Amino acid sequence: MSDSQTIQLPVSPGPTPATPEPSGALATVWAAVLGEQPEPGSNFFASGGTSLGAARLVAGIRRHCEVGLKLVDVLEHPTFGELLALITRSGAAQVAAADTWTLPTGTAPVLSPNQRSRLVRDAGNVRELGRRLPHTVAVTWIADGPLDVPRLFDAARAVGSRHAALSLRVSGPDGVWGGDGAPECRVIDLPGLAVDDDRVRREVDDHAGGLIDLHDGPIWSVQVLRLSAVSHVISIAVDHLVCDGDSLPVLQRDLTEAYETREALPALPHSYFDWVAWQKKLIADSDLDEVRERIGAAPDAGTVVPGLRLRDESQAAGAPAVGVVEQRIPAGVVAGLERLCRESGCPPMHAALLGLAAALEGQRSPGRLGVLVPFANRDHPMSAGLIGWMANLVPLSFEPEADGSFAANLALVSRSLRTAAGDAHMGLGYLMERAREESIPLDGTDLTLYFDYREESVEHFRLGGATLREYHGEVEYGLRNRLSVWVTRLLDGSLEYRMAHELPRVPADRAKALLATVAALLTEAAEQPTASLRSLATPR
Repeated sequence: MSDSQTIQLPVSPGPTPATPEPSGALATVWAAVLGEQPEPGSNFFASGGTSLGAARLVAGIRRHCEVGLKLVDVLEHPTFGELLALITRSGAAQVAAADTWTLPTGTAPVLSPNQRSRLVRDAGNVRELGRRLPHTVAVTWIADGPLDVPRLFDAARAVGSRHAALSLRVSGPDGVWGGDGAPECRVIDLPGLAVDDDRVRREVDDHAGGLIDLHDGPIWSVQVLRLSAVSHVISIAVDHLVCDGDSLPVLQRDLTEAYETREALPALPHSYFDWVAWQKKLIADSDLDEVRERIGAAPDAGTVVPGLRLRDESQAAGAPAVGVVEQRIPAGVVAGLERLCRESGCPPMHAALLGLAAALEGQRSPGRLGVLVPFANRDHPMSAGLIGWMANLVPLSFEPEADGSFAANLALVSRSLRTAAGDAHMGLGYLMERAREESIPLDGTDLTLYFDYREESVEHFRLGGATLREYHGEVEYGLRNRLSVWVTRLLDGSLEYRMAHELPRVPADRAKALLATVAALLTEAAEQPTASLRSLATPR
């Protein structure tokens, strides 16, 4: 990478917003951290602030006041008035310097810590199970109408040429080079079959769960099932090493543009590898004491066991056994929860997470709950428009207040998530990686789980004369930590919880009872949002 090759990008897309008035911005951040509005003489630590809270205060000041304070500044200026004066004195010069981010360009293929960790786990699977395990991100569309398949494949190659991540080739954590970004393209003729035929579903599922050759490539593939001249099923599978779920809308957009224009896509101002280099620089320039404070109360993410195919009966002896249980929350209950979330100013995901946390609190000894939530800030100019693995597992740790209402605890969850997610695009995953390398202790929690929330979509788009809608086939779930939970808001308005649990540590009957309690708790919460969690979470 050449140090002289840099580009300047605005901090936020579109017109540059006016600089916020320092007093109001600081009061907003202060209240978000402590839960109360400050007076000029309010002392952060006397008001209940902790060292971790101070780190969050500093992060919020950086984002909202555009002033780069350090943790020591809060220790030396602990009152609201003192902090405001410090921000006012130092703000003018720092605002001018914060108008742009500098991002390297032309970075050679390089692995992020997340990617290196994944490859280390791959090597462990080969040693313990005798083989690598599939780890793909996939999307499938049903195409109604005439489809030009060769033109589709040309469009896919144009996408591969635009996104450097799709050219990655590896031979372990230390062997990285760039190859051809073009995908493997294949057509399977299945004349006369309907889109819901078992053979069609099997072909889609086999493609989505296939093992991708990371060494020789391609690292992604496009498959078309041709059922008739006006009926096709298109599926795309990309190894998770170079793609997260938030990259799929980018892939769809670029594929559509290349198909319509029949031209090469314009080059991006920066690549995924530039983004990796930028994130690594954040860590190299960070203050280690600040890193320690920022992640000191985060759950340890080092016990992840990813990539297990739950319906793969050929796993070698000794691999953790995994069970899966499901629970549906009716649409009427979900509508009530969504009204409550709108009143609280938070997304439905927060209610789904709180229901699970409250049910766990009612079935175990009191203690802090650690949650790992995948998050990627795709609106940030550093990551907007890129395909790559940019989602970090955002760690948060909180303890539900049993005597508080569901609505009050919803605010607690929202504050925790927003604080954690606000740092995700600034490299929190890298901060944790460096913390482990430097042997910084991470506070343990009573239980750490993995939680993911998504919404089912049938958004239509067009490729020439064909209308495409998303196809939902079987989904393979892997186990992370002892419990992994996926929540999907389905098209009929209901919520579906799916939980993967490690056997025999978490027996199937206990996992089923837990989700049944979640369903009962959320049903009552939708009807009685002011009732205490203790009364809602009584085991049924």
